[in-house]
Amino acid sequence: MSQLYNIQHQFWNSLRSLQADSNCAQLFSPGGKLSQQERLNIYRSTMRTAHTNALAQTYKCCEKILGEKYFKIISSEYFYQHPAINQNMNLYGHSFPKFLKKWAQNHTELLDYQYLSDLAMLELAYEKSYYAKEDPLFDFISLATLNDGDHQKLCFKLSASLFILKSSYPIHEIWLANQEQEHLQEINATQEPQYLCIIREDLKPIIHEIDQTYWMTMNKIQNHTALAKMEDFSSQEIFGIPFKNIIPDLIQRKWICGYYLVAD
Repeated sequence: MSQLYNIQHQFWNSLRSLQADSNCAQLFSPGGKLSQQERLNIYRSTMRTAHTNALAQTYKCCEKILGEKYFKIISSEYFYQHPAINQNMNLYGHSFPKFLKKWAQNHTELLDYQYLSDLAMLELAYEKSYYAKEDPLFDFISLATLNDGDHQKLCFKLSASLFILKSSYPIHEIWLANQEQEHLQEINATQEPQYLCIIREDLKPIIHEIDQTYWMTMNKIQNHTALAKMEDFSSQEIFGIPFKNIIPDLIQRKWICGYYLVAD
């Protein structure tokens, strides 16, 4: 390896590690008002702050509930374990909900906040929906030319800005209560799971509460289930999901944006 590569690797590891490489400070020229270590610490602090600020931007509700100081503690710990691997900070923090779930389970002060990981998943879906690419127009003409054999291999595509969630907590109400324009209201625990669909409409992500049949339909589509297998699943008496009614509605809403054929 070249000397330049070794220096870059040493410097990068010192920025993203809890403890800086003791030799890394020697890379800075001596002299001046600041010591070599102090100069290195400026870079380390700037890097950590950029990451924690990116998390605070995505997970605004979680930060509001936890408080800025405690959220910084969690997000700093997350940074040291999960530094960014992409220069686009909008893509940073996709595994934060899982990290937050484990953190809440291991810290007694968050015993009553086990919903935070699901709320973080909602906030992440909202962020990803906002930055998702535009969908192509649905090709109805091509769909009409498919034969019966093709119908057996037909799979639908969900909008790139669409995300579905299932939670045992009323995370939509919690999210609404922590928006700037909303007044905090009492939120009651749910007896049944909450099913949500997040999709961008008119350049803004919208959160829809949906019923279980719609969630299961989109979950099947998301898992690349062919239409024929979905119909077989629907014929089971225990489920009885009206896919033939739901799918046209999803297409009309533009929640389904296209289709493809799976290989035999």
